[in-house]
Amino acid sequence: MMTSRSRYTSLLVFAMFFFGICFITRVMLLVFENDASLYSPMVLGKVFTIGLLYDSAALSWMLIPFSLVALFCSKSLRGRTIHKWLSTALFVGFAGSLIFQVVSEFLFWNEFSSRFNFIAVDYLIYTREVFGNIWQSYPIELMLAGIFVVSVIAAMTIGRRYFHIAGGESPPFLKRLKITAGLGLLPALFFFGLGDGPNNLLDRPSERELAWNGHYSLFRAFNNNDLSYPAFYATLPSETVQDVIGATFPTANTAAELSVERQIIPLGPAIRKNIVLISIESLGSDYVEAF
Repeated sequence: MMTSRSRYTSLLVFAMFFFGICFITRVMLLVFENDASLYSPMVLGKVFTIGLLYDSAALSWMLIPFSLVALFCSKSLRGRTIHKWLSTALFVGFAGSLIFQVVSEFLFWNEFSSRFNFIAVDYLIYTREVFGNIWQSYPIELMLAGIFVVSVIAAMTIGRRYFHIAGGESPPFLKRLKITAGLGLLPALFFFGLGDGPNNLLDRPSERELAWNGHYSLFRAFNNNDLSYPAFYATLPSETVQDVIGATFPTANTAAELSVERQIIPLGPAIRKNIVLISIESLGSDYVEAF
């Protein structure tokens, strides 16, 4: 059993900090969405309960480096000192990145009313165009300064307390190995056992997006390599589409004849010209090195 002086108590401190950041992010996005129907106690209960599941899944991955440091730093005075400094450095680094992520999620939500998805994955791939656009659209210098100030405050308050706890006593190596193995199983359990099931219990897209965790949804998008077309593009009900097709092809009688697939028969011999069509979705001259 871990005592209050155990080095593993520092993992609980980080977990509480992480859950607090996730809670604040979810509340900020909820308020920004400005949808009164989301304030129903039933809706809020489901969103925050399911959200806690996805927050826990994301946390399970972040605890791995902390558990490895706790494993390999011995229980001697020197090992406790090394663990205190290494673990606190991890905490400060993660704290800064989490605060940066809060701002990033807010900007992404402002653009797409969504948590991180495959669009965000593309953003990470095509960094030059995206970062240039973001730098022109937002006061990045002020935002980075604010993130730095908040990160320093977190490091000076929670980080100092964390530093003291991380220097606590350590159980024997075999017990540390068991704890690390147990924590290492959590990401696999969440990866194979969680999925989209809980999120699909929510009725509306806004509820489902609020329940996601930004880290989890980004990893999910990268792993699945997909983007929901109906969620981001205007669509018509299937019945309306069938009515439009039926009006376009009034002689169609069967479902097969109502299909948009058609065989085009030319009136004469094919004219094979050497034509190259180049289609460009978006091309800003500011980001092109050569014309």
